Amino acid sequence: MKKHVRSAGGVIGLALAGVLAGLPSPARAAAPGWTHDGFGPGNTGYNAAESVVNAGTVKKLKLRWRATPRPGTDGCLEQTTPVVADGRMFMVDGGGVGAYDVRTGRRLWSDTAVMREMVHRTMTVAGGLLITTGYSCYGVSDPSGHIVALDAKTGAVRWKLLEGSATESVVADSGMLVSYSVCEVCSSHRISGYRAGDGTEVWGREGVLASPVSAGGRLLVTGTEKGSFAVAATTGEVLWRSGIRWSVLASNPASDQFYVRGPDRRLAALNASNGTVLWSVPSAEGQVAADGRRVYVSRDDGVTAYDAVTGRRLWHRAGVPVSRPVRAGGLLYVAGGILSAADGSLVMSATYSSAEHHAVVVGGRVFRVKGYEVQAYTP
Repeated sequence: MKKHVRSAGGVIGLALAGVLAGLPSPARAAAPGWTHDGFGPGNTGYNAAESVVNAGTVKKLKLRWRATPRPGTDGCLEQTTPVVADGRMFMVDGGGVGAYDVRTGRRLWSDTAVMREMVHRTMTVAGGLLITTGYSCYGVSDPSGHIVALDAKTGAVRWKLLEGSATESVVADSGMLVSYSVCEVCSSHRISGYRAGDGTEVWGREGVLASPVSAGGRLLVTGTEKGSFAVAATTGEVLWRSGIRWSVLASNPASDQFYVRGPDRRLAALNASNGTVLWSVPSAEGQVAADGRRVYVSRDDGVTAYDAVTGRRLWHRAGVPVSRPVRAGGLLYVAGGILSAADGSLVMSATYSSAEHHAVVVGGRVFRVKGYEVQAYTP
């Protein structure tokens, strides 16, 4: 059962914002953002808009500021890879959440009360809200998952809810926030769809969302017993089924392909509309980034790039530690260095990624997690 709390003023404010959003405005376009851990709803790890930090400027990167979080509860300290939106960088701060100016590193607001003493934190920005999740640091067998939506500009709580089991991940798309929660004691795996604006639950069903991926409002769910199926993020309606237990890794930027792991550790591309297998490569699954031309896979034997259309191997670089690849400005950021996305050659041996935290490259800045602090670099 879910306990749900809403701020009436917040809901009215969001409704008014929705009305105003529909009116023509001469205001400038929103600054580029990195709204999910994997860049956006597709979990692509690819920022197509980045043009400032590239092969010609990356060696000029300098540390501009560092954001050091306030102390949290001993034993419950856990930093997340930051997300960035509307000129703000969001990170775990004092056990809660803090917003920082991306230009100066100045703390703009901090909420250390709502999500204190929480672990397994996630952060997602959607519709002017910073949505953060976690479960109790002291929950041993079956902790409940907390989801809290804060006003991204002010830090004010807009809505919050309590899930009956541990919230593992969330993805925001098509006006919805979709969560994946797990109850280890009762062997339950549940996916729930909430309206992102006010947290109202719209649908729920059993299944495994292996990674927080939405391909144009479609989610690929692994069945709890056999097979897999795609559902609509807005309704939970089943769109198609497959007899193979695919586990989703990412989508492509066009949202018409899912990249998945098969039961035999194969890497495959599926048509997101009907589940047709477009190509597959045996024993090739790993951590993925996708830019529409290539699929980059990091695994124990190094980093490999595959043609996004055919699955043909394009290049391989051995000796690279496993990490989440990030693609931006013609570069591929991995643990241990920065590579050319085109051929895998080493551009720079300095690293901004690690096995725990990947680089965030957005708006001419590279954000790096070092220990508990977040550092910002620009050319």
